Amino acid sequence: MKLLTKESDLEFLSAEYENIQFYMLGSDDRFSFISCIVCVCETAQGIIENWRAIQNMVAVYHQNSGGFNAWNMYLAFVSAESVHVWEKYEIENNKFSARKIVLDGLQET
Repeated sequence: MKLLTKESDLEFLSAEYENIQFYMLGSDDRFSFISCIVCVCETAQGIIENWRAIQNMVAVYHQNSGGFNAWNMYLAFVSAESVHVWEKYEIENNKFSARKIVLDGLQET
């Protein structure tokens, strides 16, 4: 299974967070039903300040739409800066609405 770029209207997020880029990825296997919204933040602080609000908006506007892709949902927060270990732990262990992954300290996003 691979996650591929998927056309999806993420305007509900882009309109609210101008400094964050959003992308939708979906599984290429019609039986897997995995979807992932990637949130590329310029700074680690952008992740820390916005992750809760973003997950809440996804719960209302995306997961509420129904279908199988709404159930196996991931939020990936990406930044070139490093997120402090405690904040990263808090984000990734929060189970409300979606599984969350923090990919930080990347040289390129």
